[in-house]
Amino acid sequence: MPLQKQIITFPFAKGLNEKASDKVTPAGDLTKAKNVVFEKAGQLRKRDGFEKKNNRGIAFSEASLGTTFTSANYVTEYGDEILAASQQRLFARTEEGLDGLYVDKGALVSCEVTNPFLLRNENYKFGPAHVAFGMASSSIAAFMLVTYVRVNLSANTSYQVIGEVRDAKTRNLLYEELIDTISIDQVGDDTLYRVPTPKAVVLGDFGYILYQSPQTSTATLVKFAGIDLTAPTDDESEDMKTDGFIKGTLPSFTLSYHRPMFDVDVCTAAGNATVAGESCHGSAAIIVGGLTGSNLNPSFTDATCDTDGTTSVTMDSTALVRVGDAVSGTGIPSETTVASITNATKFVLSQSATQTNADVTLTFTRGVNESSANGTLKFEYFKSNEDETLVQFGTPKVTTAFAVGHDGAGSSGNAESMPALETNGATTSGFAIRAIEFNDPSSGLTAANGQIFYAVSNYKSSPTINSQKFALIAHGLASETTMLNTASTGHLLRATAIPESSSVVRVLAELSDGTGAVKAADPPEPDNHRVISFEMSRSVSASSFSTEKVLGYNTSLASDLFNNGTNTYAVLSFLVGHRGSLSGNNLLMIAPPLTNANRPYEIVGAVGMGENSVTFTSDHQSSAENRLHLFAQVGRVHQPFTGTREYVFGTNRFSNIVEYVSTNDPSGATTFEDEVHAPAVIDVNFDPERNHKSLTTPNGMLLTGGLLYHYDGFRLHENGFLGIPAFKASVVSAGGSLAAGTYLYRVVYEWYDDMGNVHRSGASPSRSITASGSTSLATITVFALQHTRKREGAFDDSNTGVRACIYRTVAGGSVYHKVGSVNMSGTESTLIAAFKDYGGITDTELQDNELLYSQGGLPGNGFVGSCKDLCLHKERAFVTTSANAVRFSKFMANRDAVNFPDDFSLRVSSEKIAINCIEASREVLLLFTNADGFYVAGDGPDNAGVGSYAQPRMFAPGLGAIAGADHSFFSGGTLIQTKRGIINVQPNLQLDYIGANIEDSISGTTENRKVLSVVVSEDTNEIRFLLENTASGSTSKILVYNTLFRQFTVHEIGYSSTNSGINLFMQGAGNSLFLATADGNIHFSKPGKFTDNNTGSEVNIDMVVQTGFLNVAGLQAKQRVYRVMLLGKHIESHTLTLDVFTDYDDSTSATHTATLTGDTNPYHYRAHLAKQKCQAVKLKITISNANTEAVRLDGVAFEVGKRAGTFKLPAAQTLGAS
Repeated sequence: MPLQKQIITFPFAKGLNEKASDKVTPAGDLTKAKNVVFEKAGQLRKRDGFEKKNNRGIAFSEASLGTTFTSANYVTEYGDEILAASQQRLFARTEEGLDGLYVDKGALVSCEVTNPFLLRNENYKFGPAHVAFGMASSSIAAFMLVTYVRVNLSANTSYQVIGEVRDAKTRNLLYEELIDTISIDQVGDDTLYRVPTPKAVVLGDFGYILYQSPQTSTATLVKFAGIDLTAPTDDESEDMKTDGFIKGTLPSFTLSYHRPMFDVDVCTAAGNATVAGESCHGSAAIIVGGLTGSNLNPSFTDATCDTDGTTSVTMDSTALVRVGDAVSGTGIPSETTVASITNATKFVLSQSATQTNADVTLTFTRGVNESSANGTLKFEYFKSNEDETLVQFGTPKVTTAFAVGHDGAGSSGNAESMPALETNGATTSGFAIRAIEFNDPSSGLTAANGQIFYAVSNYKSSPTINSQKFALIAHGLASETTMLNTASTGHLLRATAIPESSSVVRVLAELSDGTGAVKAADPPEPDNHRVISFEMSRSVSASSFSTEKVLGYNTSLASDLFNNGTNTYAVLSFLVGHRGSLSGNNLLMIAPPLTNANRPYEIVGAVGMGENSVTFTSDHQSSAENRLHLFAQVGRVHQPFTGTREYVFGTNRFSNIVEYVSTNDPSGATTFEDEVHAPAVIDVNFDPERNHKSLTTPNGMLLTGGLLYHYDGFRLHENGFLGIPAFKASVVSAGGSLAAGTYLYRVVYEWYDDMGNVHRSGASPSRSITASGSTSLATITVFALQHTRKREGAFDDSNTGVRACIYRTVAGGSVYHKVGSVNMSGTESTLIAAFKDYGGITDTELQDNELLYSQGGLPGNGFVGSCKDLCLHKERAFVTTSANAVRFSKFMANRDAVNFPDDFSLRVSSEKIAINCIEASREVLLLFTNADGFYVAGDGPDNAGVGSYAQPRMFAPGLGAIAGADHSFFSGGTLIQTKRGIINVQPNLQLDYIGANIEDSISGTTENRKVLSVVVSEDTNEIRFLLENTASGSTSKILVYNTLFRQFTVHEIGYSSTNSGINLFMQGAGNSLFLATADGNIHFSKPGKFTDNNTGSEVNIDMVVQTGFLNVAGLQAKQRVYRVMLLGKHIESHTLTLDVFTDYDDSTSATHTATLTGDTNPYHYRAHLAKQKCQAVKLKITISNANTEAVRLDGVAFEVGKRAGTFKLPAAQTLGAS
């Protein structure tokens, strides 16, 4: 019987539906909606095209930056500027004035810096951790070998050398062992040298910890402890916990008794020909270097000794006597030593005296007589014995360039290059080595060019100064290239080097001039010290530095130099002023290009204020007070996970200030207050999940990265200050008019940005002076602000514009008013800036002056280091730190900076629970971890600190956010990309899974896996989601959600090479849409333009609309489809292509094509189906070959007929067929 025909019509009122199976997509839903937009219900039109803006390159460029602008990894807008991150800089462009030229605004590196504790135990004082990594494969580190020294504060008589094995990724402890205990010498000028300073290295399957082991009367040994790192993973290996570390002593390698110091580094076969020729296990070996002779033979005499023919000797004081000292004199047999010390007036000889004498003069000679030996350095290779032991190979290098009395490594009057403990100072000279293996970008590592760098203090007799020696030894340990510096005075503390080319090595050195220390000062002061940089030839000896720069005074080296790509970095640690100031930080510094005399080292990363690792400042005071020396060398930087740009080194981190009783204090004091640091690592990741996130506030733009930046339209600088001021206060009774009484002072750093906002640091702790009479003069000596990016001029201008504002109370009062200020610009090298309070402002007048902003315990301003996310909520800025705290600002005020008090903080849990996303909802703040969603209710504390937020409460269990994905708040809710997809968190916290219909579009691995930008256009009812795409020669995909129709379409913009879209944003009064691409170009959506030129030429935009499979009679029922009809509105010439797919087969189609040149309105076309009998039919419509709008599409219709029954199938597809 004839089929009953009917017309099935579908207006284009719906968008994409990728949630449903293609075979059962509801009628009217689309499986493709490419390059179309909804403007009217039931109608689709072609999207506008993107036009590339003029890119004229970089204005006022240095040679190192070039003049072309050809790359970017983040782009955003601020006011009338477009800001782009490129070449580790931030550039700005406007369409006015420079018309498309980019201007440098300062260093900006996409990175995160974290410094997690490995452990915390405030019963101990810890030195920095030293780490190395054991590889489970050629690219994945499985284990982290850790070593450090600790001192028990309740019985501080020995150093404990600890060895650990930890999981390389989680840092969880797998095994721990006390390797050795080294007694702390109670007396002697060498006590600060006779310390373990352990190092960790890994050679193949085995890890080794090497350390100094001072002996009582013989040369210092270098011991090692080896462990099989395959034990937990290899069934044939012994259990790590059962066998532990196997201990031994390096054969034939001893160090100076009086000034032992050593260092080690790993040399690879690929970069060192000597190692390559040895067939070493793990294709690597270690180079060990150290000072073996000191030119010293210290001795002293005592004329109060009483002997009685036994081993007992009584004297007035045994304070200077040490076990192991050789004893000679009347009645003392040869080769006699001090066996033990009984008490403060009696000691025991190793053999009996031969006479009984009273007040006899005895000579005590310490350790080994090294007076006839040169200041000798020794270098030697060791390799794994394919077990837990080490064996020597090659010919050792012994250098005798330090002759006695000239260039000597020992004493010469006041020019001691290896200084002894002083009354106030505790400087200990250092020694450093580094394997130099240059990885040439074009040819890779060249083993024949391998070298060993070393640095050591040096004494110069003419003129009589302390200096340093830096040298490069050829890999065979024969020839040497030397830079003997006579211009830069001071003791070498630490050094590191890195090859920057086949001919140049970059060197960083920390130097102390051995002056300035005042142990009993309040606060105590260390020796003055600084970190310098210079360049050194790999083949030509020299006597002065090339391109010398000072990175900072009263600053320490925390890490080796290391390369990420073509850029060089190092980490510094610093304290403002003095130990215990709680005002320190670790700074990631990017180095300037080689031979560049203008560009400074710039701060591109930091941690939280007060979370710094140990510095010379804090270690110096421990050494001076109680002879503890825990900070010797920098941390070795490792790249444990091949294919990533993550770098790790061992360190420690400030934990607390504790009080303890010391048994080693030569002054006789018993109680000390000291900083305690705990073992930690610093992790620098140059592949963060989110490159940057910006937030425009009424007070400037905030930008995440290695630290929280503030941009004022002129320069990019740190938001807030890296530390709070530290100062000294003193008073004299003449020279002023300060009335009698006790006054309190506090200091605040202050700076004005280009917008006129005032930036204030946290206030210093208070200090008091007591004036007598009526003519007193108070001096407030402020320690220099050593590190800041705040500038009044160009980025390398020394004029920072920062002032230290001094606040004072009235006599006997507690309320602080501003009494004056002092300029801090240019004070870095002078270390201090002094303010004189003459008393010209009387107490009565003072009370009319400005109040201290944190007066009365109001919240002080803090600092936010490395961070990863930002949002604005209820007139506050919120930022997620890399340590997974959410910091929030005070309510923003006019003419004020965006201030983040340290106590204004939220956490979901511990530092280990990553917070992937924060965003505002209407009344609550939303926080998403990797696993769950939380909300925080309330208005939080006011600017006086009164009030609080409620604790985060879970509302979306199991719905974690994608790390690094963008997010946004809009009138209808909050848009978050979760692991399920894109959700809208409605104001009532109900979850609307709006992303269900486009979940296939964001399910890729390298393509379209993460939302890079969310752009809300309330006036057009559209929200755009730019998806990440790392594939080469593909398309940038923008998902467009129409909030009025609640439908998705997709826009695809082709690109060449890897120049995909990186950011999408709107700018200007007209809300123009901009797409930034990885090649540094900016493209704007131009109304009325229907081509893209992202690939270098104009490309027509094709519209593609596709239905799902239509089955009128039901799944697999019989039907006949006669023809398909299309309705629309003709605009301009184009090609219409209809592809018809049948029977759920996407591989073949019947294609119908027509070139339409004339105006055929109404636009009504049909196509007859060649295959009419089918189970289902799907239609794909393509509008191409048009650089105009071409057509607007309204809907499709199918003429169909139903048939009874189902289609027959072959026997092979029929189960149970006979």
